[in-house]
Amino acid sequence: TDLEDGRVVQAATFVESQAEWLQDLYERGVRYFEVHHEPNLSSGGWGTSWQSGDDFEVWYLDVLGLLRVRFPDARFGFPGCAPGDEIVGKREDLWRFLRQCETAIEASDWVAVQCYWEDEAGLRSPDEGLLVAEYQRRWPHKLFFVTEFGNVSLAADSATKGRQYVEYYRELRNREGVGAAFCFVLSAASGFENDVWRFHGGDLEDCSIDVTGKLWATLDEFGAADTLGEFVSLQQLAQATFQQY
Repeated sequence: TDLEDGRVVQAATFVESQAEWLQDLYERGVRYFEVHHEPNLSSGGWGTSWQSGDDFEVWYLDVLGLLRVRFPDARFGFPGCAPGDEIVGKREDLWRFLRQCETAIEASDWVAVQCYWEDEAGLRSPDEGLLVAEYQRRWPHKLFFVTEFGNVSLAADSATKGRQYVEYYRELRNREGVGAAFCFVLSAASGFENDVWRFHGGDLEDCSIDVTGKLWATLDEFGAADTLGEFVSLQQLAQATFQQY
């Protein structure tokens, strides 16, 4: 993308680059859109198009204003930021970046969160799997979408991931203020072999079979459509991440 290539991308240029496909989705009934992705990473514009959360806030609010004029019924989300501390030249500290974006967060219709973990303790930690809980503590009145979640440990097998993902959906199902959750990642053209639910050629990865089976099994516990059905219907709202191709 232009942002990943280190180019300075102005708000109006960014919106124009997205307008055609956004219009197509909007006409098809999609209303929920995440505006950009991981802006606290150098690959997401940090250090080039903006130097800080303060800079990104100005850019984001300009983008948001332009989008709302064109798509008045859309609901725009503040983008999911990469969790973690500062990595010099690669990632700005998550909470420092977000503190500088308070006005942008308040102006958004919803907020995206990325939640990752590597073990059982991390699954339940407000610094990892339940990072959304810490977001909620800071902004208790906002609507949140967990736009990415998953166990990223290379040692975790698909059965472990399947069990944990069912537990994770159960937890979020009963959490006020969480509108949807999306596991990372359905497929990828290359890389992410440990995370994909199906390979690029179409074959299912074992994890997807384990997860799907365990999710359907929970229906008997919670009642028809309560567990899986709620999240499927919410996913049909569709999440379209603004990235510049």
